[in-house]
Amino acid sequence: MLAVEKTISYLDKVSADSIPNLATGTCILAGLMAKIPVVIKVNEIEDIKNQPQSHNIDLIKGWK
Repeated sequence: MLAVEKTISYLDKVSADSIPNLATGTCILAGLMAKIPVVIKVNEIEDIKNQPQSHNIDLIKGWK
């Protein structure tokens, strides 16, 4: 979290504190495009060949 706060200087404390609680597929839009930080939902990319190869970690599988 500290790395995010150092990287994004214009992110206010309320927005920074809400990052761990964001639902999958949401993010905080902040900066020149938004007058105030706004939580937005990003639609899933439907075409599999265009999807990023980054999936959530299976903690149970990794724990064994």
